[in-house]
Amino acid sequence: MFYLKKLEKKISVSLTGIKLYLETRAKLSIIGAERQVIKVKVINIVSKDIKEYPTITKAASALAVSRTAIKKAMELNKLIKKIFIIKKLI
Repeated sequence: MFYLKKLEKKISVSLTGIKLYLETRAKLSIIGAERQVIKVKVINIVSKDIKEYPTITKAASALAVSRTAIKKAMELNKLIKKIFIIKKLI
């Protein structure tokens, strides 16, 4: 009898964990859906080409750099690979 009560308690605790896990995933999904998308303009100062990208991720992928590098270049007005200027589109 004592063993069964202990087992019930363990099962109850484990199911609570699953419920909390699903709730957390749902909350994160909502946060991700509300995230603001930043459009980016990339200017090549050597060839004078200008390209626009719908997201920071797409721009980073096209330039073969990280998203962080793109964000820092925008914030600090620095060049990427010594030839690209990154501007935030409004």
